[in-house]
Amino acid sequence: MKDNAQSPEILEIVAALEAAALALENLGAFAAAAYVSQSLDSLAGSEDGWREGYQERGGAG
Repeated sequence: MKDNAQSPEILEIVAALEAAALALENLGAFAAAAYVSQSLDSLAGSEDGWREGYQERGGAG
């Protein structure tokens, strides 16, 4: 009986799944960074971005 665990088709599928998992990880990190940035904007009370809002209120800059 042939060992299917090392067949080229299985290896291609595994590689595609690994690439998809990495892409989802990166997307998750990007989404988390966007959420944090948006939260900081809200806290700073600036539509221009959190750094500008912080500086408008006399923060370091």
